Amino acid sequence: MNLFVRDKRTTAVFALAAICGAAVACADATVENDGPDPVNETGDAGDADAGSTDSPSPMDDGGADGDGSSLRDAGDDGPKSLCTVHGWCHTEVPREQTLRAVWGDGTGVVWTVSEQGNILRWDGAKWSTVYTDPGKLFTIWGSGPTDIWVGGTNGLFHGTGTTSATLSWTKFTTDGNMPVLSVWGSAANDFWAVGNDGTKSRVFHYAGPPGDPTASGWTVDPVSTKVVGKLVKIWGNSPTDIWTVGSTRGSWGQATPVIWHRAPDGDGIPAFIEDTSFDYFFENAVYGGFTADPNNILWFGKYGGGAPYLYWGRRADSSEPYEWNDAFSWRIPGHWSCGSEVHNGVLAFAPNDVWTYGEFGRLCHFDGTRWDLAAVSIENVPLENVFWDAWAPAGDASQMWVVGQGVAIRKQPTSRP
Repeated sequence: MNLFVRDKRTTAVFALAAICGAAVACADATVENDGPDPVNETGDAGDADAGSTDSPSPMDDGGADGDGSSLRDAGDDGPKSLCTVHGWCHTEVPREQTLRAVWGDGTGVVWTVSEQGNILRWDGAKWSTVYTDPGKLFTIWGSGPTDIWVGGTNGLFHGTGTTSATLSWTKFTTDGNMPVLSVWGSAANDFWAVGNDGTKSRVFHYAGPPGDPTASGWTVDPVSTKVVGKLVKIWGNSPTDIWTVGSTRGSWGQATPVIWHRAPDGDGIPAFIEDTSFDYFFENAVYGGFTADPNNILWFGKYGGGAPYLYWGRRADSSEPYEWNDAFSWRIPGHWSCGSEVHNGVLAFAPNDVWTYGEFGRLCHFDGTRWDLAAVSIENVPLENVFWDAWAPAGDASQMWVVGQGVAIRKQPTSRP
């Protein structure tokens, strides 16, 4: 049964026990959504000014050296550098673009999508808009340079072609016109997507090109009929270790986590099963997570009172419960704002190389001992743009990208720590 309509257009943690390199970020839509739009609790991610809030903004933008200075050659009379002393380089983003997700194909080409409906491509020197949809775009993931999926309010978009620079984009309207908030895959024939319309959620799966050229190849996973709540994020560690999360409203109106895990059942067949073991998170919204392997996991979200949280858990094996620890415990030293601003995602490379990003341009790093605020501003004032997503090649923190409200920065080699 073909559940998708085709419309073709063409355009030119420190508790983690394994080294890893995957970004997990959150996304929401114009529909009502308890996901992580930390400045708009209606769930409408529509404002390009989503980075501004009524709360006081932090007054410093200190780096790992604690001196608060981020300009390279700030005392020189020459032209202002686009890079900080720590190697964070700003790229010129097209005007009025709130970038919600970023992904690179491993060849140096990087892709991002915006709330304004644009798909943008970085060729190593500049950003170019290669496709535009009337709706908002929230998520992107690919299996390679010529196989990329994008999700947004108007469904799914597939980029294919002979070269990265000449992809054709095909639009697929989802079952029930469901907005797509998050995509992830393990291979070209194993893509997953989730979304919600404010009342119900859908989990979609793509198993490769269908025999019918007019069909999309996407199907609705049976778990969709069982989910009570609004799913906002999906990610995985392998085809048999996939998580999708969101929230619902409890009897008193409080946010209550919705967590489903795809793993082998008693017969060894992978299937989604609701995970209700995370009692600690009752009455707290979960926005997303990160997994190094089935026994090492990290959640981020927001407490019922509005404060952000970041917790990690470990267990010996699947027969044991997770042991949870507060990643921003007062016992762990670090910059105060790393534990006070809402997190939109986590990127981890090793137990002593973990990054979080979110409100007020907060990009924080954990080195195994303490949290520090990265110096990312090239002005003499703090960067206050919301960061929405981050990506880096597996295991290579030196090539990180971070995108958000009118900003896209990348890490470059530097002699400074």
